[in-house]
Amino acid sequence: AVAGLVPEVVHVVLPADSTVASLADLAGLRVAAGTPESGSRHTALRLLAHAGVDADELEEQYQGDPTDALDRLAAGELDAVIEVASPPWTQLQAAARATPLRLLQIDAETAERIAAEVHGLVPLSVPARTYPGQDAAVPTLAATALLVARSDVADATVEATLELLYAAAAERGGVPAARLSKERARTGITIPMHDGASQFFGRTAEARQ
Repeated sequence: AVAGLVPEVVHVVLPADSTVASLADLAGLRVAAGTPESGSRHTALRLLAHAGVDADELEEQYQGDPTDALDRLAAGELDAVIEVASPPWTQLQAAARATPLRLLQIDAETAERIAAEVHGLVPLSVPARTYPGQDAAVPTLAATALLVARSDVADATVEATLELLYAAAAERGGVPAARLSKERARTGITIPMHDGASQFFGRTAEARQ
């Protein structure tokens, strides 16, 4: 691994008046759990299994496009949509403007336990007002999009790539720069770090001291 880039948040989207209070409550319901072979589906199925929910026993397991899934949720044809996306997820912003929706909260204790048992996930909160009607931060989990390189790539090349990456983000500013953090670059990584990346972030840590 070279660096963790932006956190991709687990969105468990529900109708605003849903009585679902935990992942376990999704048992037997109609759930969109990501398109086939997608990262969202892989994560959703792992989370459901961790909560004791057998995906094969859901009343419906919708595998269509996430935007279509949100439309079906708004129409009352689904009970939940699980999607891993970097916030703000624009399709959810649009859907929540038209229909009252909410995100399932995964409390800090549960999130920590899941992160310890499901590799590649870390606790994270969706900031307040990220989505229409969301007045408070919502604790959940996130997967980290990774920048990777072969182990035989020269350390100097990896270090130069990281220098360029962070310099370009700082120059652009705005939301992308805010999401891209040297401090979080090693969070959620479960594969070995490239030596060049370790040296780069080691110097960054020393410079902050």
